[in-house]
Amino acid sequence: MAACGYGTGVGGLPAAAVTGGLRGFPAALTSFIGREEAVRDVAGLLDQYRLVTLARVLAGQQLLLVLDNCEHVIGAAAQLCARLLAACDEVRVLATSREPLAAAGEARYRLGPLTLPSPGDPAGGERSEAVALFADRARRADPRFALEAAEALAGDGAEAVVLRLVDCSLLSPPRAGPDGRSRYVMLETLRAYGAGLLAEAGEQDGAAAALAGYALRVAEEPALALRLAGALAWWWFLRGRLAGVYRLLRQAAGGAEAGSDGWCAAQLWLGRAAQYSADPAGALGHFTAVRDAVAGRPPSRALTAALTGRAAALRLMGRTAEAAGDARRALALARQIGDPARELLALADLSFDADSAGAHDEAVRLARQAGEITTGIPGRLARLCSYVLTTVLADAGDLAEAARVGAAGLARARDAGDLYN
Repeated sequence: MAACGYGTGVGGLPAAAVTGGLRGFPAALTSFIGREEAVRDVAGLLDQYRLVTLARVLAGQQLLLVLDNCEHVIGAAAQLCARLLAACDEVRVLATSREPLAAAGEARYRLGPLTLPSPGDPAGGERSEAVALFADRARRADPRFALEAAEALAGDGAEAVVLRLVDCSLLSPPRAGPDGRSRYVMLETLRAYGAGLLAEAGEQDGAAAALAGYALRVAEEPALALRLAGALAWWWFLRGRLAGVYRLLRQAAGGAEAGSDGWCAAQLWLGRAAQYSADPAGALGHFTAVRDAVAGRPPSRALTAALTGRAAALRLMGRTAEAAGDARRALALARQIGDPARELLALADLSFDADSAGAHDEAVRLARQAGEITTGIPGRLARLCSYVLTTVLADAGDLAEAARVGAAGLARARDAGDLYN
């Protein structure tokens, strides 16, 4: 929402609206590329019709109030406009929405799409209104702007598709991120819908790998590539894509000094990626490399993570005695350095080890002990405890309690959107 004073100009709209910018807006506007005629039409309508809102604040002021994207709150916007329609004589409201507000006194103006390049004439993009607008805004957001990322995923011709998405308001022009680079912005609901279509087509892993590859190529320095891979790793993990980017993680780790903090972090992620790829032997190799690299150093989270990773991999390989040994060492270290997440994981590993050895009562005790750790851990690990306890209760023959714990854990996971648990 934005407001600006008016009083001179075409049809009650500020003169700058037609000639190149609205005074008083919170962000500077430049020009209405491809919309000059529409601005004049809307300005004429604002002379004849008005919608009023925020009566107490705006009463007696000469303002043009702009309400953008009302479709997200269409009911509330319509009710508000209806209640306040007669409250402010000097206010004009311009509302943009994909559906009418259906409020009294509303005048509707249907805005058609900007012209797009002809599919058979890619070189004609310069004559397209959509291209002109997009290029203008993108250059202002980032003078170096380009569409390399889209082309890395979709190949040649991606530019026209991106421009079409921008024109349909499904994609926003680039905005500068924390690192100074500009990125397109998409609503999470649209992203989820697109991801579903990608998954149905069987192209999800390929697209994720292509995007990650492009990101790592952009990070020209090995150290920057490693930091970027580490930052992306959680995103890949939470979306179930970690296994598909194993080679990219390995590539990023290859430029790091063996034994450095960045190298250890990458090796831990590589171990998890191998584990989720049903390669426990490969995972064991990565976790062991970290254990050996930090063995002579003071106790650290990297060491406890390596030991809990080794314990899980060894258990999957049927080497339960070795797994229990690493899990006990990880538990002691986690308690020593105050790492509740690794303490929980170590207890879960010990519970599974006891379960495999037939010590069902001990397995249940350890699983319940893990579930008592609630401070300083992510919700995902807290929900993992329900899975561990359900499993060992079932193996212990307590099916009723296993069903109760499992149902409660499933409900919590669903509420949190946690597909992993």
